[in-house]
Amino acid sequence: MGLFPGIPILVRDSSTLQFGTSPHQGVVVDGLTAEEFRLLSRLSPSTSAVDVERMAVRGTMAPKRALELYGLLVDAGVASSHSTRHMGRDDAWHRSDRHGLGWRDRLTRGRVAVRGLSPIGIRLAGLLVEAGVGSLALEDPAPLGDDEHALVSEGRHAHRRDEAVAAWLGGRGTRLRTHHAYDLSLGVVVTGFEPRVEWGAQMLSNDVAHLPIVVSEACVEVGPLVIPGHTPCLHCVGLAKRDADPQWPVLAAQLSELAAPRVESILAAQAAAFAAREVVSFLGGEALATRGSSWILSPQDPLPHVRTWQFHPECRCHAVV
Repeated sequence: MGLFPGIPILVRDSSTLQFGTSPHQGVVVDGLTAEEFRLLSRLSPSTSAVDVERMAVRGTMAPKRALELYGLLVDAGVASSHSTRHMGRDDAWHRSDRHGLGWRDRLTRGRVAVRGLSPIGIRLAGLLVEAGVGSLALEDPAPLGDDEHALVSEGRHAHRRDEAVAAWLGGRGTRLRTHHAYDLSLGVVVTGFEPRVEWGAQMLSNDVAHLPIVVSEACVEVGPLVIPGHTPCLHCVGLAKRDADPQWPVLAAQLSELAAPRVESILAAQAAAFAAREVVSFLGGEALATRGSSWILSPQDPLPHVRTWQFHPECRCHAVV
C-alpha cells in the first residue's frame, strides 16, 4: 500500500490536492477538510494501511473515511492496495495494475524466446532482463560481429551470439537459456526482410503468441503480434501481400533467405524499446499496439507508420483455439 514512486502531490488550494500530472493516471481530490488535506498530503510510497489508520486516529478523522479517500487514489491509478515500498524505476508499469501487484507476478512467470541476436535482438534481450521477465531463451548460433561486440561487455570470447549474450546478461535475476525453449509465453524473432514460414507455423501449431521484428534496408517493422486464434497470423499477412502483388510468394521465398542488413543505432534502439514495451504489455495483460498491426519505424520519420491486418478468408488460423 502506498503512492506509486514518482507521483507528485500538488496543492491546488486549501481544500484541494492533485495527485500526478498524467491525464491517463491522475486525480484531483477536492472538498477536503483540513484533517483530510493533512493526511493525504503526507502519503508516500512507504505508507501502509496501518499508517493511514494511525494518521487518522491521531487527528479527528475516522479510519474508515481515511481508507475511503485512499481508495479514490487506488481507483485513479496513483496508488496501490499493496506495498510499493520496494518498487524501482521499472515498476511504473504497476500503475496500470491498480488493485494489486499481479502485474509483477505475471512478468516473473513470463517465458520469452528471442531468436536473432543482432543489435536489435541484443538490446531487446537486455531490456527484458531489466524489466524482470522471468525466463528468457536466446537463440542465435552465429558468431559475434563488430556491431554485436560493441554491445556485449561480457562473453566476447564465446563462439555463438546466444552464449555471449547469456554471459553478458547473467546474474541479473532472469533465468537464461541458450537452447530451443518449449512451453513459451511468447516468441520473438529478429530477422531480415521476411520471417521464415516455418517459424510462424511452428509458433502457431504450438499455440504460442509470437512477434516478428523485420529489418529491411530502409526500415524496421515490428509486428504484427500474433495471438493464435485471436489475431491474423503471418500467413494471413502473406496472403494479403499476395493479393496486392501476385509475385509476392516468389519474392518472399527469396527475402526469407537474406541476412538482415545493418541498422542505424538510434533506429535499432527505438525498435528494441518499442518491442520490449509490447512484450512486457503482453505478459502483463495490458493493451497492445501491435495486436493485428505492424508498426514501421524508419530513420526519416520519428513517428511510425501503422499497417493493420485482417484475417484472410483463405487462411484457417482463426479456427485455432
